[in-house]
Amino acid sequence: MRTAADFDQPDAGRRRVRRRGPMLRRWERQLTVAIATTVTAILTTLSVWGFIAAERNRWTFALIAVVVVMACAFASWLAWHRVPIRTTLRPGEMPWSSWVAIVAYWRRDDVDRVLRNLRELRWISACSAAGLERRVRHHALIGDDIVEDLYVPEVTAIHRVPRGLEVTIRSLPSMSPAETAKAAERLGSALGAPVTAESSPDDAAGVVLTVVVGPDPLAEVREYPVADAAGTPVGSALVGITEAGEQWTIPIIGGHTLIVGMTGAGKGSVLGGIAVGMTPQIQARRIKMYGIDLKGGVEQEAYKQIFEKRARTYAEAADLLTEINALLDDRLELMRCDGVRDAELCPAYPGIVVMIDEAAMLTYAADSTKEEKSVDKNLRAILTRGRAASISVVAALQDPRKDALRARDLFTSRIIMAASGVADSLMLVNREEWEGGIKPEKELKGMPGAAYAITMVEQDGKLTTPNKPQRVRAFWVDDATLNGLPPAPGDRNDEENPALVVD
Repeated sequence: MRTAADFDQPDAGRRRVRRRGPMLRRWERQLTVAIATTVTAILTTLSVWGFIAAERNRWTFALIAVVVVMACAFASWLAWHRVPIRTTLRPGEMPWSSWVAIVAYWRRDDVDRVLRNLRELRWISACSAAGLERRVRHHALIGDDIVEDLYVPEVTAIHRVPRGLEVTIRSLPSMSPAETAKAAERLGSALGAPVTAESSPDDAAGVVLTVVVGPDPLAEVREYPVADAAGTPVGSALVGITEAGEQWTIPIIGGHTLIVGMTGAGKGSVLGGIAVGMTPQIQARRIKMYGIDLKGGVEQEAYKQIFEKRARTYAEAADLLTEINALLDDRLELMRCDGVRDAELCPAYPGIVVMIDEAAMLTYAADSTKEEKSVDKNLRAILTRGRAASISVVAALQDPRKDALRARDLFTSRIIMAASGVADSLMLVNREEWEGGIKPEKELKGMPGAAYAITMVEQDGKLTTPNKPQRVRAFWVDDATLNGLPPAPGDRNDEENPALVVD
């Protein structure tokens, strides 16, 4: 009698591999072909006999014969493509492989090339190459053979999306969805197309794979469509384009936005896009912009005319933050007296946006610890309470370290641009997201303006990220467009104090 230890020996009897997964068993295939052929022969004979015997409605019998033959031939064809017989009678439950086979047969574009790679043996081979397989060895029911079953994740759904395909798979019982998602990059190499993965919100064991097919909509630099800026909702700004080819709009009012990226990543394109996108609302007196640029005002100089007030030194920035914090107190008191929780943006109650270029300078450029603490206190107060009073902060930052901006965790939205290395990336995204393919140091290099956009929502008093980061790219805004923006309405006094633009 053989023991379990004997099964671990490579020469323990003849070794046979049976593959289990999205694949048809041989007897099912043969049985389906036999049934389809028999039914085709019988019904074709009956239809021909009816055509000959009938004096009327001969063409009706002919049409029936054609339909019957085509249906049975289609069943045989499904069997040939390894579609299980039990699903042929339930089209709604027919596995993805059958529909993939149908589409791949009639179409020949890039998407269908990947579809053909997802079929049957190629899917099993891809899973094996990616490490998404489990082999179970056991004794055969008859004889002394050692049988090895090969299990791979089952594909439960497949859909076309703007970037290519969205494939939902079920992880193996012995493999967590996180392990399955980590193998997305290796799986993409085996399938011949980039693959990203995330856990399925509808199935605890499910993983949704996004297979990118065809050209990347973000590969091309696009100029800012100035005419489209007026069509954005109040409090939002059109900035760029998403990976799905749709317009990327940032909700400015109602949250705080942090832009992080290395030098040359394209942070200026995002800030410039916000400036252009908010201009129609500035002209309508629904938004007021305040600027802080501690690089001597160089970065914001091209569109300085849109700001109500602009700070170019640390002392001016400290005074401006103190002023906005006092304005915040006044607004909250007014809202309390009026019993208002969410006022509509209008000329009497405009939204306020504080745009900070290189926010790390608020920490590094302080002349004293006391001054630094005062700035940090006012900034935290604005970030903590500002959303309720329609006061928002947009800050750009190069250094991803926590010490560079201690109030970083108070920003509700993050735009993560190209990072200099893995260490910097892991300061911006968690390890699970990084291992799942969100790699700013790799995916965004050489693409100025490209980023991962993360929007957080408040649930049970805590900020969480409900969706995976979205790949986006900001429009290119040239200096001529920025210089041509109309000035903010109202009286201005820029000559007495060139560092401040005062209304």
